[in-house]
Amino acid sequence: MSKSLLQAARIIKSGGIVIYPTETLYALGCLGNNQDAVDRVFHAKNRDAAKPLPLIVGTWEQYMRFTRVDDAITSIVRAFWPGPLSVLVTMKGVFPSQVMDDYKRTSIRWTPHPVAQALCCLANAPLVATSANPSGQPGPTRLEDLDPGLRSRVDSVVEDQPFAGGGDPSTLIEVLAPSRVRVLRQGAIDLSRFRARGITVVDNGG
Repeated sequence: MSKSLLQAARIIKSGGIVIYPTETLYALGCLGNNQDAVDRVFHAKNRDAAKPLPLIVGTWEQYMRFTRVDDAITSIVRAFWPGPLSVLVTMKGVFPSQVMDDYKRTSIRWTPHPVAQALCCLANAPLVATSANPSGQPGPTRLEDLDPGLRSRVDSVVEDQPFAGGGDPSTLIEVLAPSRVRVLRQGAIDLSRFRARGITVVDNGG
């Protein structure tokens, strides 16, 4: 494990914010349960306070430990994780209101990216994983695409390989039943993969 990765993990654990690679885009993150760090992420991105921040975990055990287990959700995400599928869940423990919606839910995924996984495991907690860009700008897939202003407002940038996977952001779903989901954001996982498993897909208005 590289010195830069260990340093980034120490920064995160001490309440700092970092940019790191994921299987899709470069992410801006911090401890998901640290209020001050979450506030800094919102400020750094100039993000609308009404938009909750997504989270990632590094292992299945972390997912089970920090969320309220729902059999319907579990039956679906097991088929796609680790991978770029985010799902609305109810968290356990104390998390800032900015990472949850009005129903105390947030989106979470088990990342397959080795750097992001390592940071989650070293921090021993879910991490914020919002795209590393000023709000309204394209999400960066390469280090050279990072906004200089945003880069200056973080405590560390993880430049370890593998780099970000590129492509679309994660697909975001709400599980309505064991074989029925609502798609809140189309992304890296094509909807045909749900249908191939007998899962009914409805759009955001259905």
